[in-house]
Amino acid sequence: MPRLFPNPQLDKLIQSTTKINSPYEIIIVTTNKHSNNLIAQNIQKTIETNPYCTKTTIIQLSADPGLPQARNIDAATAEANTLIFSDDDIILTQDITPLIDKLENNNYHSSQPLILKYPQTNVLDSTGDQITRLNAIYHAKIRGAGKKLNQLNFKLIPE
Repeated sequence: MPRLFPNPQLDKLIQSTTKINSPYEIIIVTTNKHSNNLIAQNIQKTIETNPYCTKTTIIQLSADPGLPQARNIDAATAEANTLIFSDDDIILTQDITPLIDKLENNNYHSSQPLILKYPQTNVLDSTGDQITRLNAIYHAKIRGAGKKLNQLNFKLIPE
């Protein structure tokens, strides 16, 4: 949910979606009154450079509902069955179609890509995080945080 404009991070995220080689739509939830024109210009560039971007929607709210509710708004608006949520500080480094294929064809309910630190793209932020339930409490297991990419000591498999 972008809050500050102009926002070069959001620009980079939108531009990086041109790496996606399957149909997708972009939905942006924002509370910034001046964001629609700026976002629309950047989305238009994306549409022009990637024919896979089929639809764009900008939802402007009067107050910040918080990240979980903003994602619920995104989900309710989306026309697709498979959803990918992203904050505006993410940049795609490669096509995410293989992750989408895993979700749609292998009975996975969710998947997380390898997340690298920016601008230190050789350092992991996290990968394959898991959330498990134990005694009615959910526990997050963050794997690989802070390790160098070449020090990854576990196989990256969808989970």
